[in-house]
Amino acid sequence: EGRAGYTSNELPSGWFYRGAGDVRSITTGEIGGKAYYTMKVGGFFTYINRNWFAMEQSVFFHFGQGAQTVSGLFQEAPLFAVGTGVRLMTPMVPWFYFQFDVAYSGPNSNWYFIQW
Repeated sequence: EGRAGYTSNELPSGWFYRGAGDVRSITTGEIGGKAYYTMKVGGFFTYINRNWFAMEQSVFFHFGQGAQTVSGLFQEAPLFAVGTGVRLMTPMVPWFYFQFDVAYSGPNSNWYFIQW
């Protein structure tokens, strides 16, 4: 899944601010500015799939960058994350789940991500 955006808005409140939903293990705002791009590549492996319980493992590679200009997007290396995660869920109620991801995106990054 890839996303990109650009705005001509001069106010910081109208700029893009990307976070862990786009590149795991970064904090919101590490990718930010008038222009941005993000890309997610990964796969899911289902180990158990019953009516009331399912367990999946994910493997992923995410990257992205933000800047004030479109040309600025390509002047620095993008932020990246590579990792794996486990998701426990109820297929009959898809919004009822627990997900735990472990990712590496360089030194001084968040190593885990929990979502429910």
